[in-house]
Amino acid sequence: MKVSVSRLFLLGSVLVSTWLLSGCYYDPNASGYPPGGGYGGGGAYPPPQSNKAYNSGVSYGRQDARRGLARQASRHWNVVPPPSREAFANGYNVGYRNSGGGGSGGGSQAQQAYSQGQRYGASDARRGLARQASRHWSVVAPAFRESFAHGYNAGYLGR
Repeated sequence: MKVSVSRLFLLGSVLVSTWLLSGCYYDPNASGYPPGGGYGGGGAYPPPQSNKAYNSGVSYGRQDARRGLARQASRHWNVVPPPSREAFANGYNVGYRNSGGGGSGGGSQAQQAYSQGQRYGASDARRGLARQASRHWSVVAPAFRESFAHGYNAGYLGR
């Protein structure tokens, strides 16, 4: 079988151009990590300082809930650098919500506020007062007013 030089050259050109166009070449600068380089810069892995900020946020959230303070992560921005504030706020919200637990935790305080609201609601209904939980805000911490209001409405309606 006789192969002409021009056919061989044409076949070689097609193969080389296909290889170049397909992107199959070695890039010595490629890291193998997602865009942004993995840690930091928008990569797929959270930077270690985010984990620290998140855990710190959980701790501060628990403390604030147990003290009866309103949920406000920005109260603690002075302890968190700006790039880590989102992670801190996420942890803070989790800690605030899950602050219940042994005895004086937020979960038991929320239940106490609900029960207290039931008593005040039932009392106001017996006395013929309009249903208005906010008249008793002075007896409940701001963080537990929602629980108090639910209990108040249940007590007022006799449930």
